[in-house]
Amino acid sequence: MSLVLDFPHALGSGLIMSSDRDLSSARSDCAALISDFDHALSRFRSDSLLSSLTGSARRIEFPLFCAPLFDLYDLMFAATSGRFTPTIADSLLRMGYGHVYGWLGDEPVVWGRDVWRNDGEPNVLYSSRPVHLDFGAAGKGYLVDLLHMIVGDDCMINAAGDIFMSSGGTVALENPWNVEQAVGIVRVPHNAAVCASSPARRHWTALNTAQEVHHIVDATTSENPHDIAATWTLVRSEDTQFPTAWADALSTALFFCDPNSLLLPSIPRFEFSRVLSTKNAQQSNNWPGEFFVK
Repeated sequence: MSLVLDFPHALGSGLIMSSDRDLSSARSDCAALISDFDHALSRFRSDSLLSSLTGSARRIEFPLFCAPLFDLYDLMFAATSGRFTPTIADSLLRMGYGHVYGWLGDEPVVWGRDVWRNDGEPNVLYSSRPVHLDFGAAGKGYLVDLLHMIVGDDCMINAAGDIFMSSGGTVALENPWNVEQAVGIVRVPHNAAVCASSPARRHWTALNTAQEVHHIVDATTSENPHDIAATWTLVRSEDTQFPTAWADALSTALFFCDPNSLLLPSIPRFEFSRVLSTKNAQQSNNWPGEFFVK
């Protein structure tokens, strides 16, 4: 694939599309979607719809394209017993990740109780009080899927490591202890997504505790999991309309969930591998990749 569209500022991390077809006719539609997505769901923008929930707004109608993402979060919240949720934004803000817009309360915000949807309004969020939300655990992958719907087949979309590949290919698995190296490879089949999660590129020292923290949070403890160093997940298009969103979400969930606990009818079929903080590795039986072993 040699013809490329790039959006270097998309969601703050950049996004690249490549294809054997000329994608230039889709650039304006893709750029418009990226802009609309960011305006709707970015917690880093004071003018976003999401940030409206941190103030006096108690009902926000989001674009219709947000509804399947909210559905995914409902399913993942249930599947992980509340560990996976957009309400981790409060914990991230207390750790110093992002700007506080509006009020930051003392009581934990609970998805489905303090923030909820009503039947017949799949793209509308209600809140009982000011809330901060973060849809980053699946949002970037979801945007990749929406863009794939615009450009069609015969493409690869790479959003900072959340990758959808129409034609398949080999992807390196980044070493979480040295991001200039790889610890293995995965052979991505046709029409599949592969996503990774790791604190390696997103960690900092919390100002209030002087502790080293990162962006992956278990919502039931409001703390970082430390047993896992990196995860990778693979989801095929044949199993869901939104393979990259699900791969993105599951790569986060594998930091605080046993993989077997995610083998549920509500969760699309997935393959995974992960490296523990002890430098041991785990993978599913049909993971199409391998680790480099000395």
